Amino acid sequence: MMSLNGVWRLWAFPANAEKRSIDEITQAPAMPAAVPGNVEFALQDAGLLPDDLFMGDNILKCQEFETYDYLYERRFTLTADALAKPQRLVFEGVDCIADYYLNGILLGHTENALIAHTFPCGELLREDNILQVYLRSPLVWAADQEYYPFPLRETYYHNQEQLRLRKPASCFGWDIMPRTVSAGLWRGVRIEEIPATELTDVYIAPIRVSEAEATLQVNFTSRTAPQNIRRLSLKIEGRCGKQVFSQESKVYFTAGFVGVKIPQPKLWMPRGYGEQNLYDVTVTLLVDGVPAASVEKRVGIRTVRLERVPREKGFREFKFYVNDTPIFCKGSNWVPMDAFHSRDPLRYKRAVGMLADLGCNIVRCWGGNVYEDHAFFDLCDEYGIMVWQDFAMACGPYPEDDAFLKVMETEATAVIRKLRGHASLLLWCGDNECDYYDPDPKSNKLTRGLLPEIVRREDPHRPYLASSPDLGERADGDTSYNGVSAEQHIWGARDHYKARFYSAHNARFVSETGYHGCNSPESIAKFITPGAIWPWENNHEWHIHAADAGRHWYDSRIPMMAKQTRQILGYIPDNLPDFSFISQFAQAEAKKFFIETMRLRKWEGTGVIWWNLTDGWPQFSDAIVDYYFEKKLAYRWIKRAQQGCVLCMGEIENWRAPLTVCNDTLADIAGTYRVYDAETDETLAEGTFTAAANENTKLPGVELFYSEKRLLILALRYDGKTVYNHYITGEVPYTLEQTRRWAELLEKLPE
Repeated sequence: MMSLNGVWRLWAFPANAEKRSIDEITQAPAMPAAVPGNVEFALQDAGLLPDDLFMGDNILKCQEFETYDYLYERRFTLTADALAKPQRLVFEGVDCIADYYLNGILLGHTENALIAHTFPCGELLREDNILQVYLRSPLVWAADQEYYPFPLRETYYHNQEQLRLRKPASCFGWDIMPRTVSAGLWRGVRIEEIPATELTDVYIAPIRVSEAEATLQVNFTSRTAPQNIRRLSLKIEGRCGKQVFSQESKVYFTAGFVGVKIPQPKLWMPRGYGEQNLYDVTVTLLVDGVPAASVEKRVGIRTVRLERVPREKGFREFKFYVNDTPIFCKGSNWVPMDAFHSRDPLRYKRAVGMLADLGCNIVRCWGGNVYEDHAFFDLCDEYGIMVWQDFAMACGPYPEDDAFLKVMETEATAVIRKLRGHASLLLWCGDNECDYYDPDPKSNKLTRGLLPEIVRREDPHRPYLASSPDLGERADGDTSYNGVSAEQHIWGARDHYKARFYSAHNARFVSETGYHGCNSPESIAKFITPGAIWPWENNHEWHIHAADAGRHWYDSRIPMMAKQTRQILGYIPDNLPDFSFISQFAQAEAKKFFIETMRLRKWEGTGVIWWNLTDGWPQFSDAIVDYYFEKKLAYRWIKRAQQGCVLCMGEIENWRAPLTVCNDTLADIAGTYRVYDAETDETLAEGTFTAAANENTKLPGVELFYSEKRLLILALRYDGKTVYNHYITGEVPYTLEQTRRWAELLEKLPE
């Protein structure tokens, strides 16, 4: 294998209705371009775009290049030995409408930025080679496609061009991402030998799992010479710590499966529920007992299922089980790591590490994004963070004609085959919020026809959900977001975080809910020009970083954030330090409240995936960690609220606030507790407790009054350690001095 990553040559030019001649293009001077990379980086180096695209309104200048075509070129040499063997070119990610030329001959054409593309080189290779990739403007291509009348009235929608283009939906402008209709070879490129015999796919599925024994189904497909078909055997070897297994089986065809039994297996469990044991497995295809091809995998032994059985009253159940253990889910939505996706992997390790630090056991890969690479899933495997994976469709009426169904069949098959081996992968979901745009979601050919069939065919041991939220669950055709399915996105007007909308919803599982938190003044100075840092009102640059895309789609987000500060204080602060602080205070209390509302309802509520961990560019948002990895107040407050065993306080009822030990571990826990005033050290309640494994345990409540505004510390002592949480009593407004004092006291609490 030879990597073709590195510096290529790039030409950028306005698109015509027809492609230009490559000979004509290459007469002009080229610019250097990194692969993997996005064209914007080369345009920056050439002085055609500003050096800092995230400062001020510079990001808008990218839109001038949306109707450009691009030509990439790379020269490479091969040895005589390599030329004597068949070779193939592999492009891991090409954005987006592409023609591929090898030594002047067209190799192929692709129209999907979200999956890899492979081309056998045939007889086209020579010692000195020229590889060229011609990228057409995605907007020019999209303008030639067929579109249909909008299916609903009075529905918010503005990105018609996203519907046919297989690019991440967020690149067309979103509330969490700027408009960057980019192009480029955004993942790696390589040339590799095509071996005479190879294992073309290996999928290892745990199908029966107990502490006594596990059965792995090792599915394989291979390619070899016809005379070898009756001479094949398969050897499977695995190791996890000191435990090893080995099995060799005769196989009678180039595809099939072999069952492997493992006594006393080391199981993989989600974070907080057990160990994340992973087996290093080698699968070897032998011809007459001689190794001919091998593949290495990391395998977590576990089963997963989603229980959605009807209930006697209310919505059906929505509960995940791993190894037949019910899991209360706590985690974050995962949005694009960067506005320019070639940089995504640079942020994986730090971001997934934060998920683990926060006590998350689940992450939802949102459908407006790309499909993250193996490096992301490897980290989730190791940390025990279950991955809810949307297919890449978000917030739109995607076409259901034969042409688009074929595109999605190819994409879904490729993505499932790539990712299905990961222990952390929990669920396939058809899309994000597309049911909202469908008058009859139950009849959707993509999410109720094509995609479940592909999942059943390619990954039969993993659950599938049609859409998030699945509005087809409601029989009367109600397509409002809230209150119509067991799994809901709890958004609303985002007024007071303790309003009935947030405190009295009927969701069994909340897969989106969020609250804005302003960046720190130091962070804002990194992306807002000095003259526009303050005030926030009618501030063009603040709106751009809302994210606005220059089209006034999200103008309301900044005033909404300001109103949230007024809700806390009774007024909007007139300076940035106070505005930023109280906005973060509101966000921290809100997200803590959303998480604890669901934890206090366990198992009536089964999980909460809040929106969101971090930004993919500098902006004002729901993220609790900004683009520069600066943590907002909510980070530590969420970390405490998501501890495996923690004391939580509910809302006052009948003069008392209820206390509950929320135990999301598989251990019975006993110890002592204390509730005390953080400022006076007055003890309001104390005693001993026992908490059953994976259950909530109610303690005697605490007498409280709405009129008293106090910071209470909730302390649990068990197993030689003390874990802390907090609760703020009384109704808003609070004073700025109170909130700053409380935040300082909470910052001093031990981790």
